[in-house]
Amino acid sequence: VECTKGAEIEIRFHSTAEYTTKDKYVSLKSDKGEMALIPVVDGEFIIRTGKHAIMMAQKNANFRTVPYFGTVLTAHENWTVIATVILPVEDENEADGIAKSLMSDVDREGNLRLSLVKDGETYSYGFRKSMKGLILE
Repeated sequence: VECTKGAEIEIRFHSTAEYTTKDKYVSLKSDKGEMALIPVVDGEFIIRTGKHAIMMAQKNANFRTVPYFGTVLTAHENWTVIATVILPVEDENEADGIAKSLMSDVDREGNLRLSLVKDGETYSYGFRKSMKGLILE
């Protein structure tokens, strides 16, 4: 995200799954299983919930509100890298362990290296900064 240093950044998500916000991730549950949505940012963040207005662009549409949850942080520079890992988990204990294992590093050129541990195996991903954003290598 490119913005003014000190600006508030919020990345919002909508889901029809039942969700519970935790300190460092969101647990999503449905009859098909459980997922964890884990923000990855350099520095502190909070997870905020709320509702915003929506009205479909159609005849006789009704005004309604939809719930959301979002990652909220303050930009420490003019360029802020924000990633979100979404993956299936067995339960909240596994989600908590994965969230604690997440490591990320952004080099001087803006490239991102991200790693996490799931089921005892380390997964590592590299993203190259380009004019179109970060691209998975």
